[in-house]
Amino acid sequence: MFETLIPAEWSASVAAMEPLRFWIFTLATMTGAAAGFYASFRFLSRARLIEDTPTSKVRSAVQGYVELEGTGELMPGEPILAPLTGTPCLWFSYKVEERHSESSTGSGGRWRVLHRERSSHLFYLVDETGKCLIDPDGADVIPSVREEWYGDSETWPRGPAPKHDRTAFITRRYRYTEQRIQPNDSLHVIGWFTTDDDAVAHFDAEAELRTLLREWKHDQGSLIARFDRDGNGVLDVTEWDGVIAAAREQISREQATHRSHPLHHVMSKPRDGRAYILSTLPQHHLAGRYRRYSFAALLLFLLCGAITTWLLSIRFTLL
Repeated sequence: MFETLIPAEWSASVAAMEPLRFWIFTLATMTGAAAGFYASFRFLSRARLIEDTPTSKVRSAVQGYVELEGTGELMPGEPILAPLTGTPCLWFSYKVEERHSESSTGSGGRWRVLHRERSSHLFYLVDETGKCLIDPDGADVIPSVREEWYGDSETWPRGPAPKHDRTAFITRRYRYTEQRIQPNDSLHVIGWFTTDDDAVAHFDAEAELRTLLREWKHDQGSLIARFDRDGNGVLDVTEWDGVIAAAREQISREQATHRSHPLHHVMSKPRDGRAYILSTLPQHHLAGRYRRYSFAALLLFLLCGAITTWLLSIRFTLL
């Protein structure tokens, strides 16, 4: 049925192709079909992940793979400045490209990346229950701002992007692209949540006691000076009970000190390969975007698959 929609001259052109050219073209359509098939399921799985993962609060989030929502906030200290525009931000990525063209006017041609950088600075996600540090390394980032403009120099003097010029993409040699997440942007993050106070959560008092007693035994002089009450140079059973009691008291103080420190929560890329998503879009918008991408990739798979089938049917009919 598909073949009836194709003009006869197209089939004749394919039949007349040299074998090498035919197989190169067929391989390209097969690759497109495979890429579309993979991308369709990948985007669909992202959409379902966003829809099916319950949103947690920072204070009550479990250790592991979670979803958080909140507002972006800078950490104290030096501000994060986007390299091209100098805009204060939470996260940035940028690239500078140069046009390569054989045309005398410099129009057309291909773009070659000269410089590229992606921010790895930490920042906060804040909700009504607390703060979580966001480590953007390895995340699929959907920023709130994307700017693109053109110029005549490989280096851009740090400053705002110029107003849009409709002819700049034809006449200018360099292209600049900058993406940013701004302070106070709404954030939606799915990734690996940990708390650096694990030492308190998993505090093993008996193990700490044994370790501390071994340390004290290495310095027998100090140990006897502190706990040898009868002055005979040897610790008896009663005196050892005092040593153990003192060690337990010290461990209790250390544990209380640990617990008095504020908890530091961190969201980072999962080590097991699961998706790490950092987005400024609301959940339903992001899930809808991934579903649209999945549908477009499915269309690519169907189109390239149909073309591949048509090409092979002509080839094997000739054989």
